[in-house]
Amino acid sequence: MRFNWISIATVAAPLLAVLLNWLLERRPNLISYMGYASGFLAKDPSSPPIFTHSVVIKNVGRKSATNIRVGHGVLPETYLVFPQVQYSLHDLPNGGKEIVFPKLVPKEEITISYIYFLPLRPEQINLYAKSDECLARIFTAIPTPQPPRWVTRIAQILVLIGISAVVYLSLSLINVVYSIIVNSSS
Repeated sequence: MRFNWISIATVAAPLLAVLLNWLLERRPNLISYMGYASGFLAKDPSSPPIFTHSVVIKNVGRKSATNIRVGHGVLPETYLVFPQVQYSLHDLPNGGKEIVFPKLVPKEEITISYIYFLPLRPEQINLYAKSDECLARIFTAIPTPQPPRWVTRIAQILVLIGISAVVYLSLSLINVVYSIIVNSSS
C-alpha cells in the first residue's frame, strides 16, 4: 500500500490554506434580528391601536464594519436608536429612508425601536441591513448564547481530524481495491 504523498500534498495544501484562511481571517460579520414586536390598544376605543417593534444589528465579526446602512420602505416618525450613537438619514430613490451608522466595532450592537400605526407592518418598515464590507444575515429567531471560542476551535479541529481520517481510509480502500484488480488481471 504505497501512496504518492507529493500528489496528495499538492491537492491538500491549497485546500488546507483556504480552510485556515477562512477560519482565521479578520472580517466584519453583521447579523440582524427582530428584538420584539407588540401592539397596544388605548383605553379610548376611538384611538387607533399602537404597534411597536425593534430591530437589532450586531457585528459578530472580528473587524469593525463601516457605513452600516439600515434601509426602510417607510420610516415611522417615531423611532429610537439605542445606545445613542451618531447616525445620519439619507433619502432613497423610491421614497424610503436609510439610517447610516459610521462604524460598528466587533461585538457591538445597535437597537432601533419603532412606534407606528396601521396600516404599516414591520415588513414594510425594515428592508435590509448592510455595510461596505458585507450584507447582514437576517435571523428570524433571537440568537442564543454561543459556546466559548476555544470550544468551537476544538470542535473544528476534531472535525478536520475526522475528515482527514475518512479521506485517508478512503484512499487506502481505493488503493487496496486497485491492487486486487491489478493482481487479479495479471
